[in-house]
Amino acid sequence: MPLQGGMAVGNTVCCSTFPSDPSSTHVALKCEDLRETTLVASPLSENTNWFGDERKAIIHSPRKAPGALTEEEEEGFMVKKYFNEVEDAPELSQVVEGLYPVSVDDSERYERRVTIPKGSSDDFLIPFPMEPCTQSIPPSPWVRCVHPEGAVYFWDSGRRIVTDADILNDAVCGLVENRLKMIQDYIVKYDIVSARLMHVHLYLEHYPKTSSFGYYFVDHIKQTLFWLDTKYGHPIVKELQTPSPSLRHVGFELRSQYWFHNEYFPHLLCLSNETLSELQDTLWHAVGDLLTSSGSTYPFTLAETKDMQRLVAEFVSHHRESSSGCGSGYHRGGSSLSNGIDVGARTIVCRFLGILLHHRFLNFHGEMHARLNRDQSVFQKTKRTWFMSLVSPLLLYAPETYLQNIQSLAVDGLVDKPSWNRLTSNLTEEWKESILYATVLLTSNVSFLAIQSLDDSGSVGYRCPAQRVSYLSIALSIGAVVLGLSLSRQYRTTLKRDFFANRSATALGFETLAIMHSLPHTLLVCAMVTFFLAFSIMCYQSRDKVAIAILTAAWVTTVLFLLWCISMSYESTLYEAFVWPSRKFNELKHLIGEKLKSRSTIKEHVSEEASV
Repeated sequence: MPLQGGMAVGNTVCCSTFPSDPSSTHVALKCEDLRETTLVASPLSENTNWFGDERKAIIHSPRKAPGALTEEEEEGFMVKKYFNEVEDAPELSQVVEGLYPVSVDDSERYERRVTIPKGSSDDFLIPFPMEPCTQSIPPSPWVRCVHPEGAVYFWDSGRRIVTDADILNDAVCGLVENRLKMIQDYIVKYDIVSARLMHVHLYLEHYPKTSSFGYYFVDHIKQTLFWLDTKYGHPIVKELQTPSPSLRHVGFELRSQYWFHNEYFPHLLCLSNETLSELQDTLWHAVGDLLTSSGSTYPFTLAETKDMQRLVAEFVSHHRESSSGCGSGYHRGGSSLSNGIDVGARTIVCRFLGILLHHRFLNFHGEMHARLNRDQSVFQKTKRTWFMSLVSPLLLYAPETYLQNIQSLAVDGLVDKPSWNRLTSNLTEEWKESILYATVLLTSNVSFLAIQSLDDSGSVGYRCPAQRVSYLSIALSIGAVVLGLSLSRQYRTTLKRDFFANRSATALGFETLAIMHSLPHTLLVCAMVTFFLAFSIMCYQSRDKVAIAILTAAWVTTVLFLLWCISMSYESTLYEAFVWPSRKFNELKHLIGEKLKSRSTIKEHVSEEASV
């Protein structure tokens, strides 16, 4: 099952939020906005269309003279007018009741989960002699096709319609035929040219729970989907998180949807050499980019990309040797299905194409603000909340590092699989170390409290200061162990990439997550400090001057070394010996020089005024 639709496509998960009101902020995709003004039909479409009427091979929109393109059309923003002559034609969903424009992501193939009764098969008999089973043969003119994964769909080559609906069920078949008759009447009445061309076919999805249907048209020449309705674009462009994407850029996602459609229905497609060459070129660039760049935006690891490249190369070699008469490489014209050879391989190639085109869509490929590195955000930087500014110092600034790692993982809500695996592996390993150190510290505290002289210094209802601080260290150690175990288990079992993508919706989502990640480390550090404090209290209360001197010297030395190690995180220039003293001395020298220079300038001005 491919990871696509809603939250995930391929190896990238995106942040996506759906508005409660479908009329809220979104992009409305009208069919005339997503194609070229001039319709050019394939040679197969001469004298042939969906309903047998004769049409010309080249049809121009009557709204402007042929060849008169605006600047936007020349740049590819406007793509095609589907209504041929009737400008005030109603939308298809307004005419056909219970019919709605959908996309490939709305398919319920993997959510349908049809169930059958469970029971004993003791009474089942296989007849002899075996006769061909006729129950699975659909009514004419439907043809039954089986996807390599096992899903069943039906194809009508005469009307060029494909559907997942159960045509073998007479009731469902009647509903489908009724909707198709209404769509046919609409197309004939309003003379919809685009739906009647040979390289265009219709997909119809049946939703049994609501007794409704979804549809879209597939254009194999333009490699895209279109509708005879105003299609609300939010479900398609929601992952971009921008209110006004260019229509040229939306074309990447429509082309991605086109290839995911072909993945679902591989029998209806014959891949062209141009398409395979394009895929090979993309994978070659992906391998080179992953080899030479640590910030590549490709959503796969180098090993995975090489495996994809090898599979495609083997398929291309076999395809070029065995293919005969594939023509343009697009749909076979409707009279017959492409043969069953390489259907499984074609399914995977179409999935690769869909994933890679969706990857380009997410990274604004071809736009001035294209994302060129994995950690590059195309949006303005969000300000830190007061909550993080307040809590971070209390937790010894430990959340800062975790926040940077999280933000570099989910840039603009995109979470790719390699980065996710790397982050979860590092986090769980760090939490394991915190649990181990906390356990050792817990044992040390118990041993410390077992010292007889320390225990005798207290009385009933009273504990000495060293014991009280040690108790606190024990509680902090247990807290570090419990939190470390809980976080490690959640990341191994329940939390997935879409959790991070959802958290990226607001700045507070990542900040609270960074604080949670830092708690085992912070509690461990606090437990160490309190244990050393308890030990120091015991030593200072002994009034042994030698022990006090040794302990004080050790404490001071440790603190200085600790500050020295921490200072490395703040180095951003070329290294110099004694960096901090040298920098301060140079700043002081520069300041004194500026003061002396300003004083000499003032004296010169005063002397000039006096002479005048």
